[in-house]
Amino acid sequence: MENKHNEVHDVMFDFGGVLVDWDPRPCLAENYSQDAIDRFLNFEEPWGFWRCNLLSNAGWGQEKIIEDYASTHDSEQSEMLRTYFDNYRLALKSMMPGMGDVLTELSEQGIGVWGLTNFTLPYVEAIKDKFAPVRLLQDILISAEEYLYKPDPLIYQLALHRFNLDPATTAFVDNELPNVEAANREGIIGVAYTDTDLLRSDLRELGLKL
Repeated sequence: MENKHNEVHDVMFDFGGVLVDWDPRPCLAENYSQDAIDRFLNFEEPWGFWRCNLLSNAGWGQEKIIEDYASTHDSEQSEMLRTYFDNYRLALKSMMPGMGDVLTELSEQGIGVWGLTNFTLPYVEAIKDKFAPVRLLQDILISAEEYLYKPDPLIYQLALHRFNLDPATTAFVDNELPNVEAANREGIIGVAYTDTDLLRSDLRELGLKL
């Protein structure tokens, strides 16, 4: 964390891995074996699922992503990708433990709470539908709607402008260190999320009452 001397008025939150436990495996579990899912979700494959996920967060449409994926994969793997997209709501397992309470407590104190996420609009709408505390967020900037994604500095600048926030009094919580570091470079107080108890401690260090 940086810039601890300023009073924090607002907190922006990442979604996946911070507010929400996101896991693509349940989207595929009823249709494919564990081995097949492991191969599909292999982090080491440069043209695999995780590239598709990045393209989705960058604003590509599903059919374009599937077409791109099919150019380097067989029909069975392409169908797995379509199955994932069809069942995307199943990837939203739960809120991260205790994070609903954090949103509620901050909001009740009059602290501004906002979303800044590498996600798509359907995912964000599903999250708001499933998890009531997320509806406390005053506004959400979604990467796929802006064709920008973290850690691009422009997405932080856009969030500050759209939400009318002062970076020196704004904290940003993310579980990906490059995204936290990018926020710091924009003058925002970056907070790395590992678990909710530690987050509470970090936010208390910034003067928030949690």
